[in-house]
Amino acid sequence: MLLSDYAKVPREKISVHSRMQDFAEDSLAITELSFKLRKAFEVPIADEDLDPLETVGELIELVDTRLAS
Repeated sequence: MLLSDYAKVPREKISVHSRMQDFAEDSLAITELSFKLRKAFEVPIADEDLDPLETVGELIELVDTRLAS
């Protein structure tokens, strides 16, 4: 799982209810995460797209939406 590798957190400790701020707490972390998402999924995701996200579930929905379009 990309988020697990990025945040160096065991996969079993991440759920759809996990808070995004636990993995990307500042603007540099958000920039790094958005870059990794764009590269891994080949979808357009801007840093600003991640700002309003509160949970990992919302991140999954964002990526799913971008993959579907």
